[in-house]
Amino acid sequence: IYAAPGEYSVTLSVTGNGGSDSLTRAALIQAYEGVEVNLPTGEAVDLTYATRGLTITLISPPQPANGPVKVLFLPDEPRTPEPLGYRSLDFGFWLAVVQANQWLESYQFSQPFIIRIAGLSSVGPPLLMEYQDEGWQESECPNVSAFQETQAFPICHAGHYALFEKKASPSPPPRPLQSPVYLPLVKR
Repeated sequence: IYAAPGEYSVTLSVTGNGGSDSLTRAALIQAYEGVEVNLPTGEAVDLTYATRGLTITLISPPQPANGPVKVLFLPDEPRTPEPLGYRSLDFGFWLAVVQANQWLESYQFSQPFIIRIAGLSSVGPPLLMEYQDEGWQESECPNVSAFQETQAFPICHAGHYALFEKKASPSPPPRPLQSPVYLPLVKR
């Protein structure tokens, strides 16, 4: 946990029978100032956050909870590799939940958050994907039906998310000839 947002260097030092050595990587850590949402609030939460040239609005309806719950919204580095057929829009975020000073990594919200993103007008409709250790999966909310809004996405539970845009489908290659074609030669 960093006391202030900014870039931080990391130094690794090792000491053993062979001596000592150290390696420093400058500006390896980028610490962002997160947005905190306290649940339950008894009223909807609507917070706006600017990062990486985008305007992010985090919207949550009132939600019941077992005791005070704090939701942290943090910019995050998009994970690789990209899903097949998609390209990264270089924007990721992380919703983390803390309850009684404990991180709840698999916390599911009783009602989905809405993440609304402004500043992506030059690209096509991106697809929001949920990050998991075994790969990207499309984020789906069972409590949301027929939710369609340009560049706004329902989020059902805590975790890492990123935006991807579907690549344009390349034209199919020409079909190879199934058998040779012989052209007759006529002597003149």
